[in-house]
Amino acid sequence: MIWSKLPSRWIHERKLCAFSPAGNRLAGGRGASGTAAAALKLQMALAMFASFRALPSDDTAGYARLSFSDLEELCDISRRSVARGLAVLEQHGLITTHAIGNANRYLLSQFELAGWAKLPRAHLLAENRFRGLGLRGATSLNALKLYLALVTFRPNPVRHVLLSYDRIEHYTGIPRPRIRHAIDVLINHDWISIGTHAVEPVDDHRKPTNAYILRGDFWGRPRQTYAHAAVTAEPPF
Repeated sequence: MIWSKLPSRWIHERKLCAFSPAGNRLAGGRGASGTAAAALKLQMALAMFASFRALPSDDTAGYARLSFSDLEELCDISRRSVARGLAVLEQHGLITTHAIGNANRYLLSQFELAGWAKLPRAHLLAENRFRGLGLRGATSLNALKLYLALVTFRPNPVRHVLLSYDRIEHYTGIPRPRIRHAIDVLINHDWISIGTHAVEPVDDHRKPTNAYILRGDFWGRPRQTYAHAAVTAEPPF
């Protein structure tokens, strides 16, 4: 598939803010940022391999059957990080684990409810882009949180999304001084690029807003350039 479905109601509800060293009981202590980052990366991996429709063997859509070895390979993380990251996702109610013999299948919560985003699956999985974004401390965690916010608030007809730093901080909990570092990580791994959207001057404090252009195909059709895309509204604060 070119793109995959990602449940995103929890992101609208600002639950990304809880993915922090202080916000996860299971992510506390040394390596806490890495555990929270592993959880978000695993959430993306499960979404990219979840069943889009209910299968004869399942009673609902949104199941992913991936072994620990599969998840280690997909996310380029250790087996311990897989175990701890999955535990964090269950702690936050984002997945339910069902044992099948010696294997597991994972159900993404709220998969069939209204309110979901698209992940550009083909782009992320090509050229090790997804594997290549590591789990080095708070910067990687913030990059993953920012990306999930961007795909959530991207209007379907276009490739870009307009988000001010205030709104990024509001929905993700990333401290304002660290947002630029998260942007740089996503640019360096070819997950996004940046354009500039001019705003009408209301007072001396208004500045152009970044247009975050998401890399990859979200529709299965030729790319639309930002220059020809319609201007979109920011999400409510």
